[in-house]
Amino acid sequence: MDMNKEIYKEQLNNLVGKDIYLKHTEAIGIISHAYHELFRKRNDREETSFVLVGGLSAEIYTAGDYTTLDIDVLLSDDRVFSEVMDMLEFVKEGKSWYRDDINISIEVPSGPFAGNYDRRRQIKTAEEYIINIQSPEDIFADRVRAYVNWDEENHIKTLTTLWKLHELDTLYIESNLETPEEREFLEDFQKFYHDSARQSVKLESKVYYINLSDGDIDSEPYEGHEYLEISNGIKTSPSEYTRNNGDFATLVGELVTLQVEFKIDSTSYYESDSETGFTIYEVTKLDGKSISSADFIKEYAPHLAKDSNN
Repeated sequence: MDMNKEIYKEQLNNLVGKDIYLKHTEAIGIISHAYHELFRKRNDREETSFVLVGGLSAEIYTAGDYTTLDIDVLLSDDRVFSEVMDMLEFVKEGKSWYRDDINISIEVPSGPFAGNYDRRRQIKTAEEYIINIQSPEDIFADRVRAYVNWDEENHIKTLTTLWKLHELDTLYIESNLETPEEREFLEDFQKFYHDSARQSVKLESKVYYINLSDGDIDSEPYEGHEYLEISNGIKTSPSEYTRNNGDFATLVGELVTLQVEFKIDSTSYYESDSETGFTIYEVTKLDGKSISSADFIKEYAPHLAKDSNN
């Protein structure tokens, strides 16, 4: 197999002892890249069916609020996939491929994709690999089916987080549901969270800036201050609890190559003709790992600001 197999194997070896979310996303990125490379060689065309589904896609879309131990992918060429997994030193155990040293299990489920390939999204790993992932609407519909038909109540939390963090296409979700009971559940779910959302402070999805001196987050940079930009695509949502008589929101965005999640006190939200902003309450996660606001501002933010200006 004339591929970059030694590079792939070294990158997988480097995942030993890493955070489980990092291991999962990096491993599937490596496997996806190797699979697509060999697929082109064997078939003289591009693979169009490879997509990450199931638990890991839910974990990605919920920013780690849902966790999983298994990885599921759909693809069109089992023989190519088997060849790649053998090359990467995974062992076949039943329907799953397992590698003990990095504790990762990957399965190719049987049956067709219960979603829309045209709605697939892409994420980029730290090693710059691209992963095709099912849409948040497809994972939402899948969790609705699991809850309604098999009483899997643990999916309610996933559905709630998906709803809060993403602007979901509810018409598409409804078209992808199969029974009156599933559609009735979606209608009730929408009504409940529509009423709840009206009670919350609405923070627009746009570019925000972290003031590196005091941790304030502003909608625009002001002269005389050093800022770190949070790129487009920020999602905000009310959290499920209240602390210190303040309503809190979660803010998720990409900072250079790191994903950071904030909790902000929405009671301190202010808006005027000259500025809009709110005070950071706590940085809760950086690449899936817990970190304090003070440590983020002191240790990470200046470094990231320097990198982003290069």
